[in-house]
Amino acid sequence: MLRAVLVTACDALDTFIRDFARTDWLDFPDDVKTVATKATTRPGKVEWSVFDRLKVLSNNLGLEDVEPPFALISLAARWRNAVVHAGRAKFELESDVRTILKSTEAKQRLSGKAAFDIVSTVERFDAGEPPTLKDVTTAIAFMQDACRQLDQAAIRKVAGNAEQLEALLTRALRERFATRGELDEFWGIHRPHEWADGEVGVSYAIKESRITRSGTFEHKWNRKFGNLLNSIGFTESKSAISHELSEKTLGYLRGMSAREFSQTIGLQNL
Repeated sequence: MLRAVLVTACDALDTFIRDFARTDWLDFPDDVKTVATKATTRPGKVEWSVFDRLKVLSNNLGLEDVEPPFALISLAARWRNAVVHAGRAKFELESDVRTILKSTEAKQRLSGKAAFDIVSTVERFDAGEPPTLKDVTTAIAFMQDACRQLDQAAIRKVAGNAEQLEALLTRALRERFATRGELDEFWGIHRPHEWADGEVGVSYAIKESRITRSGTFEHKWNRKFGNLLNSIGFTESKSAISHELSEKTLGYLRGMSAREFSQTIGLQNL
């Protein structure tokens, strides 16, 4: 069971690193992406280690004090490979990873997770023994920390001020409403003349209030618009990582007709 958990966790991390590096709006340079996705190799046609891949991303994002956790994660990945290829298992660590794990800093930093002992863990790995429960759970905990750190640093990089955040929102909305049908469905446009004859020039909330003779529909529309933002990754948080979207911007978007909205975010061929 432990081996299956370790394999699953390492494979999920590998997928995260690849997808994260390829995310268009994060705009990583090619030399970062090729290492993170293993599109290239080290000199001598040696594959980039998990440590190398995490480090190249963290360097680009300005993260510090990450080497001991990344080295432990790289050790876990090596253990995963040995478990999967049991018949030809190689319990080998890159020299730079081993040096980091033997350091006093690593012993102090990594022991914070339930009194974890990195010295004993490395000894078990070198002896070709299976990982213990604490080895696996501690490595997974540091994998989760690493993903969260990268994710938060990336958000701060691309949405650190109002201008960046609004540009990111516009891009996400443009991708969400890629077709006229999606726009019509969201705004409740059911007949062609509602777009062509100008009725669409009235905001959905006002239009529906006229039909239902109820002033309460605006609240429903605001909730629907809030759900839209949540669906594309823009959620309210008491401890926000990015810059906050201003109420002025949100009110401006909420009050638009479908036509105004499409023009504002730059939708084409609608």
